Amino acid sequence: MSFLSERDYATLILDGATVILMIIVMILSSDGRKRGRDDDKFYFAILIVNIIMAVSDSLCYVFEYKIDIIPNCTVISTIGLTIFFLMYVLVMMIWMDYCRIRFKERGASSGNLIRPIHIPGFVMLLIVIINVFTGWIFSYDSAGEYHRGILYIVTYIVMAFYAIIGFVYLGRYKSRHKAGLLIPVWVYLLPIVFGLIFSFSVQGSASFAPICVAMSLTFTYIGTINESMHVSYGSKTK
Repeated sequence: MSFLSERDYATLILDGATVILMIIVMILSSDGRKRGRDDDKFYFAILIVNIIMAVSDSLCYVFEYKIDIIPNCTVISTIGLTIFFLMYVLVMMIWMDYCRIRFKERGASSGNLIRPIHIPGFVMLLIVIINVFTGWIFSYDSAGEYHRGILYIVTYIVMAFYAIIGFVYLGRYKSRHKAGLLIPVWVYLLPIVFGLIFSFSVQGSASFAPICVAMSLTFTYIGTINESMHVSYGSKTK
């Protein structure tokens, strides 16, 4: 009996691709971080958090249903999925802040990083931690079977809330920027939205979440480079 199933291999491929893509983007965007802008710092934070999310997702799926093969595999899967949900909520919170700082505040935060709008996210993070003991969001039975809890939908409502706020910042303030010549700026968020909807509606599809975030981050990087080239070209032609 093989330790890895076909689903495990698919998970490892998707999450592995996510990690590789994020490392590539991290290397390519290193020059931008030297500017010291707050939006660049938040972008880098999302890259790191998404890598952790991808690794925890693989950890969860690889050890799921392996009760007869190794001991404590349910504990390992619970830890992995807990980290996954923590990172997923953080990704959406940081993404919202990134959109606010980049599009509304033109690259530099106006001051207070912790705002009332973050309260639902912090409460959700606490509930995810408590879930280890309560099973409110997810749980595993003695046979290693995964079950969604009564607050599972609330987790995705909170994450969707931050995605919507990101859209609001993007929609209201994108005219301040010259991004979107190669990739329309609203495309930045579409993979994230797809990942949210798909991972919520199809059980066992959480592995699409990290790769969708990675696609959004990649589009954002391309759009940022495109914006910089346009500004540079515009200044030379004046």
